[in-house]
Amino acid sequence: MSLMNDEALTLKPLLEAALLAAGRPLEEGELIRLLESGLARPVAREEFEACLNALISEYEPRGLSLRRVASGLRIEIRPAYVRALHGLSGPQTGALFPGATRNPGDHGLPATRDTR
Repeated sequence: MSLMNDEALTLKPLLEAALLAAGRPLEEGELIRLLESGLARPVAREEFEACLNALISEYEPRGLSLRRVASGLRIEIRPAYVRALHGLSGPQTGALFPGATRNPGDHGLPATRDTR
């Protein structure tokens, strides 16, 4: 895999990009396999955990959080910011605003992606 400017892919930014792009929680094993494929090398559990912990720390003062949930890992908007961004909608809204209900009939389900 090559980026346009031939920048080498590194684990932490790729981990962050995968969690944001997925639009759903990712199970750790699935995420590690995806990272190994993208980096074209094995990813040790210790290296993976170190990157997770670094991202968790980096998000601490920000409006985002990286959390372990029953179905895996996900990046989400902190609850205090969800209220402030209530009027925002788009394809990632359901993934970033877990449990947020946009209308009475959607039962809090994430928004589907536009596949046009």
